[in-house]
Amino acid sequence: MAKVDTQYVYAGIKFSAYEISAEKINKKTNYRYGNHKLLGNPESQQAIGKGVHKITLAGKYYPVLGGNMNALDQLRAKADEMIPYALVTGYGKNLGKYLCLDISDGHTRLMDDGRAQVVTFTITLEKYA
Repeated sequence: MAKVDTQYVYAGIKFSAYEISAEKINKKTNYRYGNHKLLGNPESQQAIGKGVHKITLAGKYYPVLGGNMNALDQLRAKADEMIPYALVTGYGKNLGKYLCLDISDGHTRLMDDGRAQVVTFTITLEKYA
């Protein structure tokens, strides 16, 4: 099998060990139920449908070692468009379209000129129905 260096691609931003690395992914799906009160009986639940599916990517990159210093700014610019983009895995599976709900980042080990040696990030995506 050929070596793949891409973890995910979202909105044209490539997540990989060499650019901006996603070290952790969390997936969350909720399911919706309605409660019905019946005279003389305990409440019962009825399935209403699937709720929201969210994916959170968390990781870090090292700008001083050649990581894409503009990746999060590029992602924010795409998120500003407020449209869904395809999320594709490194092995080519299209997970569908997702909206970017949240981007947060932290900069540590600052050098004399203010550049960070380490940038950590968290990106929250929500499945677009």
